[in-house]
Amino acid sequence: MNDVTRSACRTHHVRGCAEILLLVVLTACGPRAESPSSSTPDAGSPPSRTPDAGSPQPCGAGGSAPIADLIATSPADIVAAAAADGDVFWGNALQCVDACFGEIFVTGADGVTTRFEGAQAVSIDVDATTVAWAHHEDFPPFGRVSSKPRVGGPRTVADSGRFGNVALGAGGVVASGTFPTPFPPNHSEIRLYVPGASPVAVLTSDHRIGGLAADANAVYWGDFADGSILRAVPGEAPATLASGQNALSVRVEGSNLYWINTDGSVMSVPVMGGPVTLVSNAGGRPVSGQFVVHSPSIYWMNQTGTNTADLICVPITGAESPTIVLSNLSIGVRGLTADDKYLYFGMNKTLYRVLR
Repeated sequence: MNDVTRSACRTHHVRGCAEILLLVVLTACGPRAESPSSSTPDAGSPPSRTPDAGSPQPCGAGGSAPIADLIATSPADIVAAAAADGDVFWGNALQCVDACFGEIFVTGADGVTTRFEGAQAVSIDVDATTVAWAHHEDFPPFGRVSSKPRVGGPRTVADSGRFGNVALGAGGVVASGTFPTPFPPNHSEIRLYVPGASPVAVLTSDHRIGGLAADANAVYWGDFADGSILRAVPGEAPATLASGQNALSVRVEGSNLYWINTDGSVMSVPVMGGPVTLVSNAGGRPVSGQFVVHSPSIYWMNQTGTNTADLICVPITGAESPTIVLSNLSIGVRGLTADDKYLYFGMNKTLYRVLR
């Protein structure tokens, strides 16, 4: 099979824009495939959709190349996304004039896109009931953290601050950011917000935070200054899970914590502590924030040139070399996320979905 085959899929535009036809063939952690093409599709019969084989296969398992759909377009670059149960929530950053603005949309499994919230989101997380986001503002307080039900309604969490990451877990909404002090430098904070209660300070530090994650019981992050990986139960002192790291992003999956370092190495450790394991020593230049762990695979973006990057993956059980899912993408890929069935990513002003 050629890397790119003919196909046609229906694409829904935001704000009633006209439909276009575009189709991309990716490899689901298998053979190399080309980046999405803007060339005119072959007018022949479109290929049939790859059958759903049940549970996603780990990287390198082979099988037929699935079809990747362009499922939404945006009036501005997509900068963040999170997916669950077939819905993907994504945010864009509109061009700045006197101030910067953005919007959050939700694209459902049926491909229909609707506006969810007005906010220039820089980080989004979603679970079965709640959507949370951190967004940027140009003027003091320079940002906010918010959450509300997936079905809509009033916000259940709202606070001001220069937040950069958000995660759902530990009984509420966890957010990290940098905050001003009377004298430079600014300090870092991690806060837990439980609707109806006062915020809980999980961490206050003059060290830079590298990534943020949470599960039902605890909060996890990397300390970019001293190279440690930490875990904290709200109200208790942080515990060090690993040392000598330079984590860009951290993610929890099951009973393990995973992270990717600046040198491209992927590591793991049990969330309750234990031996640190090298999952992959891929090397390269990982793109900050574009790191997804969703069993049975780990995905991330690796910068290959000034303006290009590859989407690559390894089995969650580990591999010496990663598999290229899609090569020569724009370095502007943002919002890499996954649910049980699909992998999603935004590239400039378009949102793609590929069967895992």
